[in-house]
Amino acid sequence: MVAAELWELFTTPGSRIWNDLAVSGIEFVLGLSIAIVIGGVLGVLMGWFLTIDGLLRPLVVAVNSTPMVAIIPLIILIFGVDILPKVIIVVIGCSITIILNTAAGVVNVDQSLLQVARSMNATTGQLIRTVVTPSLIPYFMVGVRISVGTALIGIVTAEFLASRAGLGNLLITASNSFDMPLVYATVLILTFVGITLTQLAALLERRIQRWKA
Repeated sequence: MVAAELWELFTTPGSRIWNDLAVSGIEFVLGLSIAIVIGGVLGVLMGWFLTIDGLLRPLVVAVNSTPMVAIIPLIILIFGVDILPKVIIVVIGCSITIILNTAAGVVNVDQSLLQVARSMNATTGQLIRTVVTPSLIPYFMVGVRISVGTALIGIVTAEFLASRAGLGNLLITASNSFDMPLVYATVLILTFVGITLTQLAALLERRIQRWKA
C-alpha cells in the first residue's frame, strides 16, 4: 500500500508532492544559507573578541536552551504561515549551533601559529584569514552538519502547525484525513530526505577535511 502510494504521489499528473518538495526545499536552502553566514560571522567575532563574546553568549545560550517547539508558534503568530516564518525558524535554530561551534574553533586555534604570524606583523584581518579560518573549518563544518537535521525538523514542525504547503503540511493533512498510506509515504520521504541531506553534509565535511590536510 505504501509503495503504491509513493508511486501515485510521484507519477500522477498534478500531484501536490512536487510543490510540497519545492516549498520545503526553498525554506531549507534559504534558512540554512542565511544561518551559515550569520553563524560563521558571529562565531568568529565571539571567538576572537572577548567583549563581543561577553555580550552575545548569554543571549545565544538562552536561545539554545529554549525548545524550538516553544518558539515556533510565536514566530508563526507574528509572521504568518508563508515561507518567511519557516526561514526565520531555520535561521534561529541553525545559526546558534554554527555560532557555538565556530567560536569553539577560534578559541582552540594553535597559539604558536598566532605568535609566529604576529611576529611577522600580521594584521587582525590577516590572522583571521590565514591562521584562524583554516583551523576553525572542522568545527564550523560539524555545526553545519548538525544544522541540516535541525533545519529539517524545524521546517516540518512549523509546516505541521501552520502552513499552506510543504512536507509537514502534507503529513498533517494526511493524518487529519486518516489516510495512513499517505502518512507512511510522507514519513518515508522525510526520512529519505533527512538521510540524503545529512550524508551530503558529511561528504562535504570529509572533502574539506582532506583539502585542509
